[in-house]
Amino acid sequence: MAKITNPVRFSDQYGFDPKLLKRAGVLNPTLNVDTRLFIDPLLLSASRHHEIRTNAVATYDDHFTTVIKLLRASTKVGDVAWRNASRYLSFPEIKWTCLGYGAHSVSGSGSTPGRIIETAKQIVDLGVDDPKLFVAMALFEEGFGPDNISDMTANVILGDLLRFNARVLKRLPVKSEPFTLQLRNGKTYHADLPLNPFVSHHQPVILVLSDVLRDLPIVKDWSDVAQAASQNEQLRQRVNYQIADLWAAKTLKDKAEVRRWALSGKRSSVNFWK
Repeated sequence: MAKITNPVRFSDQYGFDPKLLKRAGVLNPTLNVDTRLFIDPLLLSASRHHEIRTNAVATYDDHFTTVIKLLRASTKVGDVAWRNASRYLSFPEIKWTCLGYGAHSVSGSGSTPGRIIETAKQIVDLGVDDPKLFVAMALFEEGFGPDNISDMTANVILGDLLRFNARVLKRLPVKSEPFTLQLRNGKTYHADLPLNPFVSHHQPVILVLSDVLRDLPIVKDWSDVAQAASQNEQLRQRVNYQIADLWAAKTLKDKAEVRRWALSGKRSSVNFWK
């Protein structure tokens, strides 16, 4: 595995006390290599920052509610509704957050709809209409790891993340400049952000909240490959192993109670197949 050499922290580059970031609840990223963390969508609602806890959670739910409606309207692969759902399920990498596995840069590949939309359609056809449950389908796909889940989340809540940056950057001794952020899925955002001098083509830095981040599984040598694969699988299965029962319970009156059970991480003796 490639080693990280001479990492440069955001606070070092801009010459201020890193405690300012810690007090603000912000990650102090490395600018020339990816920080091996990922954004966990299951942490959004617990964030202490209102832009995320309230606004981003609503944005996330609205995004996948739209996907559900489109897939419900789709009658065949490739029709208009299917193509629009596919667009909503395209998640190019948000490289400006400096998160991921990159050992020599902050660039990556992101993810494309692929088999995800087929899985999503199957889930919709089962009758799942709650976006908080529907988004768990991203955890089902083999090869869709934590870094992809992070890209997915960052894509969906990018507008809210930029509003968080606008507030926090006012408290930091950091010069910002206007940027136009063009994603490969066609979305465009405008924001005043600090420059990342270690990335070509004049790219910004987007600060990320510490309380929505988890560690990425790291492979240090070949002996760690199995462990990393297992950690990825555990992440997918955190919700997956409970969802089957939840789907079987889709006709129960109290769906909210079932959802709380499913996302609590606890098992119970209740047999939802009855």
